[in-house]
Amino acid sequence: MKRICNTFTFLVALFAIGSFLYYHGFQCSHEFKSFQILTVKFSFAIFLVAYLTQCWSSSHPLRFVKKAPFEGLLLGLATVEVLLTYLSPYSLSGPVIDLLSPVARNHVLILLYQSVLVLLAFIELAKRWSDVNDSVPFTLSPAWLFVLSYVLLIVGGSCLLKMPEMTASGQSMDLIDALFTSVSANCVTGLIVVDTATFFSPKGHALLMFLIQLGGLNIISFAVYFAFFFQKGDPASNKNLAADFLHLKTGPNLRTLLTRVISISLIAEIVGATLLYLQWQDSLGSLSRASRLFFSFFHSVSAFNNAGFTLFTGNLTNPLTATNYAAHTTIAMLIVLGGLGFPVIMNLGRLMLRKERLSIDSKLALSSASVLILLGGSLLLVFEPLEAFRRSDIIAAFFQSVTSRTAGFNTISLTSLSLPSLLLMITLMFIGASSASTGGGVKTSTFVVALKGWLSRMGKKSEVSLYREILPFAVLRKATAIIIASLATIVIGAALLILIEPSLSPLALVFEAFSAFGTVGLSLNVTPNLSNYSKVIVMVLIFVGRVGPLALTAVLLTQQKRRSEIGNVMIG
Repeated sequence: MKRICNTFTFLVALFAIGSFLYYHGFQCSHEFKSFQILTVKFSFAIFLVAYLTQCWSSSHPLRFVKKAPFEGLLLGLATVEVLLTYLSPYSLSGPVIDLLSPVARNHVLILLYQSVLVLLAFIELAKRWSDVNDSVPFTLSPAWLFVLSYVLLIVGGSCLLKMPEMTASGQSMDLIDALFTSVSANCVTGLIVVDTATFFSPKGHALLMFLIQLGGLNIISFAVYFAFFFQKGDPASNKNLAADFLHLKTGPNLRTLLTRVISISLIAEIVGATLLYLQWQDSLGSLSRASRLFFSFFHSVSAFNNAGFTLFTGNLTNPLTATNYAAHTTIAMLIVLGGLGFPVIMNLGRLMLRKERLSIDSKLALSSASVLILLGGSLLLVFEPLEAFRRSDIIAAFFQSVTSRTAGFNTISLTSLSLPSLLLMITLMFIGASSASTGGGVKTSTFVVALKGWLSRMGKKSEVSLYREILPFAVLRKATAIIIASLATIVIGAALLILIEPSLSPLALVFEAFSAFGTVGLSLNVTPNLSNYSKVIVMVLIFVGRVGPLALTAVLLTQQKRRSEIGNVMIG
């Protein structure tokens, strides 16, 4: 009976997801839209009956509910929403729906119900996947698991982007451009081959925001699941390995850590979106409240995840936002917060509660970020004549210093900058953000540790210390390996781009290679002009830059686990 029930709910989940994708991805008749509404109601009823049946038949109903709290919460909220809608003039979604125009209300309400249904369907598919995974006699290594997760996200994203309803013209996107955009969004890079603002429809914009969110969270999700990749091994050993990877005092609880990570992301993005909504009241006053709210959330998600995607033609140099310095400051703060890393943010939270001291990773992340931002902004003001910037030269310079490390927004024309400024930005792009963050690059900790090691070698010191702690040789070896491998990859990629694109500026192509590998997204206006072969090279650079350093760290850390040589600084 249980197997029949599982099979039936599995088929319903597949049907619900398929009909959802068809509804939003293709032109649908009025009859199909009515059928889709019936499908949502029918599928929800099936999931609710299946959940209640399993709970009733369980020997410990309370334990069953605690085992799947998110599923129970979704079903409970959806049930209450439906009952309130039919039995009273009020509803849970009422306060949000009332902010929208009458035309948008029905669309948003249907989308809300569909989203809850799709989440329930994915939960059901995850259960079946877990059952299949338990029966597999082998497990993937953490590095391959990480790479495979991004490959699946990219392939799925490109297929969704090719759906006609994702574009403003209603025509299917070219395969190579869809793949490039999916790679750029999932790897939170921001390099674009089409104008995001005008090429994609509102549905396409929503999909891009969803892919950016998944790509940003996938980094830390991998770090969490890293603890459990040896599912048939010693659980205590796996939890200790995760603690070493995230530099926590004890092995993390999967559910607790994921909840904290998602909570931090959502709170930061909601606060950022609220501030942007208020700051864009004047510049985006011609847009409806719903559009302005979506613009605010899109840029908040893009900024916190260090993606650099924007809904303004010309990035933030667009006349609507070029002089909105309050919004620039909010975006810069979101970039910095997302680039610090989730372990650092959690450590700072515990520090405020006086439950923990400032960790060496937090000290390193905060000090290196401060130095790079201040130094980068100051040097830009020195290298450039003041008229190259807008009225607020200081804000423009320091904003560019923040975004050059990994985000990809720009409030000034990069093609007008001098060679020293471009070389400075290339250096910042290569260093990147902090470890276990939404940002890219080789990471600040990797760069600082390697630099300390090289300086100590030059001074013929036998030991390398950081904040009065001796760094093991294994940490120096990891940092050096990541930097050498990263530089080699960028050099090869840049050389290939220069060979394939002889008509484009070599400096612009080198800049493009560093931007792609650092998952930054800044460009000297060459990305749309690249040939298909060059686009493939840039995609490879983006992918390797996103997954390479952390995957290499996973391999080295696994080897160190066997030799008990775990370092005291998070690298990669």
